[in-house]
Amino acid sequence: MPRRSGRRLAGAVTVLERLSGPLCDAVTGRPGGQKLLEQVEQAGLFLVPLDEVRGWWRYHHLFADLLRVRLQQQQPEQIPALYRNAAARCDEHGLADGAIRHAVAAGELTWAARLIEQDFDMVYNVRGEGATIKRWISAFPAELIQSRPRLLLAQALLAATSGRLDAVDALLDAAERAAADAADEPFEPTVGRAASMLVNVPAYIALDRSYLAQLRGDAEGTAAFASQALARIGEDEQLLDSTARWQLAIAAWFGGRLAEAERAMVNAIAGWHAAGLLAVAASCMYELGQVQRARGRLDAAVQTCQQALEVTVAPGRPPPAAAGPAYVSLGELAYERNEMEVALQHVTEGIALCRQWVCWPRATSQRPPTGRKRDHASLRAASVGDESEVPPVAGSARVIGGWGRAVVLSGRARAEGAWCGRPAVVAAGLPALRSGCGGRCEGAWW
Repeated sequence: MPRRSGRRLAGAVTVLERLSGPLCDAVTGRPGGQKLLEQVEQAGLFLVPLDEVRGWWRYHHLFADLLRVRLQQQQPEQIPALYRNAAARCDEHGLADGAIRHAVAAGELTWAARLIEQDFDMVYNVRGEGATIKRWISAFPAELIQSRPRLLLAQALLAATSGRLDAVDALLDAAERAAADAADEPFEPTVGRAASMLVNVPAYIALDRSYLAQLRGDAEGTAAFASQALARIGEDEQLLDSTARWQLAIAAWFGGRLAEAERAMVNAIAGWHAAGLLAVAASCMYELGQVQRARGRLDAAVQTCQQALEVTVAPGRPPPAAAGPAYVSLGELAYERNEMEVALQHVTEGIALCRQWVCWPRATSQRPPTGRKRDHASLRAASVGDESEVPPVAGSARVIGGWGRAVVLSGRARAEGAWCGRPAVVAAGLPALRSGCGGRCEGAWW
């Protein structure tokens, strides 16, 4: 292999863990990468194929380290350009993690920040990968974060899902200041404007404040901030619009106006469906079912829960964590009808799934009106006919409908637990609950 070709391949290896012909061409700016990789493999120079069609390779890690060191010593000025080329290639092909990582390595922090902001809704809200967002943001200096309102809002959401509600207020204040000072930049989220929360910074800040008021039991504040958000939302911002209307429904529920709350919830869920945001709609059907249950509309509540399961559970696959609240609600409804064995089955399955659900620290003891409440151990006892004969279940959950308060039972000792991210039931008996979540409950905001 000619020495010039070897140096060229060494440049690609410096920034890439996996090599392909087109990727090497993009990084080095020269064609012929596929032929060069095949020649290197045939020469037995530590290049290992990763598939049968010779589309991807990797170098033995020790040899790759040697090539990186030599390039750093001989041509260090080339390395930032290689990283920029790699970032551009990854961005062009929708590989957000690689694009952000290479942009940071190239020292292009503003570019990397824009990439995070554009992909935030897809990575966090759709995929539920809070840890990925946290890892990305950790690469930035505080000064850059403080200048970018969308990064501050991302941090606020991470703080909320890890239970640091006091930090959320400060981050929202900082986001407001940054938005006032920031230059006007074009923003096109990966998921599209209709499915983005970060597309409208002032509206999202108002929605976050509405949600904090909700967690603190402040119905008036919940409604007031949701109304502020609605006044700022554009016509093509469907997710924000439906979420603001949902917050108004929650405020009505919180105030005991159940008929109003049910109508508003149905309209919000219909809006999410119309925008194709089925996962968001399904995640909020639990609360709709709770309102219907509180109104005595048990058949409607059962239908709502079944619709949620139709959206969240794929045929032939195990139910995801997002299906947990629907199963718990079906258990509560079965209990209302004195179907104890069915209630126990659904609640047990729901608790197992809710152990993976998003948790929030308890913020208030007030909660909206719901039906009766029943703990897991009592359901087990009722299903066999005598509660006194059933020993306490370590780590079982007292299922309380509505606002989502969970009471952890450990043997006969009871400890206050955590709050889930929406006003919904949450499973207890978890280390995350006993330790106030401890940052382990990262995921989608709903």
